[in-house]
Amino acid sequence: MSSSWRTSIYSDKIATMELRCACLAYADDTIWIGKNKQDLERIIEISNEFFDLNDIAINGKKSELIIINPSVPTSDQHVRMGRDNAIVKNNGHSPTRYLGIWLTNNPSNIHTVSIVRSEIMKFVRLTNFKKITNSHIVYLCNTVLLSI
Repeated sequence: MSSSWRTSIYSDKIATMELRCACLAYADDTIWIGKNKQDLERIIEISNEFFDLNDIAINGKKSELIIINPSVPTSDQHVRMGRDNAIVKNNGHSPTRYLGIWLTNNPSNIHTVSIVRSEIMKFVRLTNFKKITNSHIVYLCNTVLLSI
């Protein structure tokens, strides 16, 4: 990842920050990040060796693949994961949830709007016919709905 910005509105000097991160993990949620398919396959190969050494089983069928700006044909947009070499395919434009955020290869925010709309509709259906006060609704919105 890299980001560039102007250091001041008074000059044309540009600052750049770069970060290389091949893996993000939290408990049993892991993201493998690669520049291209070969890079990602090498990272997965190393991780599979680690998992074999430590007798850890990875369920490749539960894995999801997000490809941003693909340079390979659609038929080649997959990787193999785990001991069983399960084929993990590109999930298209459907969002993937990781640690409470939704990721997709589509640059628009349509998926975010639809997810928010769906959560609000669920909340309204649950509370619509309940006998509660305004204070209860404020509390529920702030602690339940906004924490989703």
